[in-house]
Amino acid sequence: FNGKLQGVLKIIGLSSSKKTTVKILQDVSGIVKPSRLTLLLGPPGSGKTTLLKALAGKLDKNLKVSGEITYCGHDFTEFIPQRTSAYISQHDLHYGEMTVRETLEFSRRCLGVGSRQMMLEELLRREKTAGIVPNFDVDAFMKIVNYLKQIAHIMDETLVISLLQPAPETFDLFDDIILLSEGKIVYQGPTENVLEFFESMGFKCPERKGTADFLQEVTSAKDQLYYWFDGNKPYRYVPVTEFVSAFKSFYIGKDLFEELRHPFDKGGTHPAALERMKYAISKWELFRACFAREWLWMKRNSIVFVFKTVQIAIMAMLASSVFVRTKMESGQMEGAAKYGGALFFSLNNVLFNGLPEIAMTTMKLPVFFKQRDLLFYPAWAFALPIWLLSIPVSLMESGILSIITYYPIGFAPGACRYHE
Repeated sequence: FNGKLQGVLKIIGLSSSKKTTVKILQDVSGIVKPSRLTLLLGPPGSGKTTLLKALAGKLDKNLKVSGEITYCGHDFTEFIPQRTSAYISQHDLHYGEMTVRETLEFSRRCLGVGSRQMMLEELLRREKTAGIVPNFDVDAFMKIVNYLKQIAHIMDETLVISLLQPAPETFDLFDDIILLSEGKIVYQGPTENVLEFFESMGFKCPERKGTADFLQEVTSAKDQLYYWFDGNKPYRYVPVTEFVSAFKSFYIGKDLFEELRHPFDKGGTHPAALERMKYAISKWELFRACFAREWLWMKRNSIVFVFKTVQIAIMAMLASSVFVRTKMESGQMEGAAKYGGALFFSLNNVLFNGLPEIAMTTMKLPVFFKQRDLLFYPAWAFALPIWLLSIPVSLMESGILSIITYYPIGFAPGACRYHE
């Protein structure tokens, strides 16, 4: 349909400019190994986010993708990538009413622990045996990266972290590095060999220059000249494609592509390495977890519900004074119009009194979309607790309005009138 529409618009001269195909990642091949902390480095726009989303199975379906991604030799159709791996965005989307511990506890309830509980216990045991204690003298970010490195080494986890400008001390904590530029992998391998590769190309990192900054600038046409050190040859600009070709001839690259030629042995995959169930726990447990979180959210926002209750009580008293029964005669058209006005006024009070909850629920949607896509829970597990907990609130507000207005206004007291 889109093609036909564009054809018609082109005939009448209203078509847009020609489409341009943008290749975000090109000829990307590599291996991310377990028990290694890998740094994904590259200038802005080099494709780091797209690569991470591709590895986590979270690419936009509108993107055209070719190639294959496998985990331990298994493609995405053989397991659930959203539960086997996780893409952690740089944007924090969480409930502001919940503490960090409560947020982590909710994630634990939804995702379960399984074999990871034993892994965490083993991690604590080995840290205690090795005498590893928290170091409060180092920077908080350094502590986080160091902790992630311990997790990767002890628990055989696969971690890929994208940083824009890591400090030299942080850079040294990483085992491997993937250097991206213009959508291509320039280097992938141990961090201790990356400078050796660029020196073989005629570029050297100055002593007082951070390695991470050097790696992001050496492929740039603007800054590349400052790192040329081969005095026997005149400088010439080395494009990214030439770096990519040279890496394939470098001994690190040769070993990498030689390993890629041999398929991974699926038989050696641990049963707990890949998740094949869509959700970690039963539907009932998912409902309980979401219900408990929604109840906690309501308690943290109790001032809003108290204000709404007081507000509807005040509006009910105003309605009673405006439509008091002494001024409304039954059995006459004029009285019927007043009774209709009283009903309309009361219903509008109930309607507009619920609008704040719509705004509050809308504010929770970004968190819902994130957790739904990560297969924390299905949509019904999020919506059902909201609906159930809103019933007593709605009944209470309607009851307060009815109790305050029903007798002063003079509505029919007989229950049989509802059935006539």
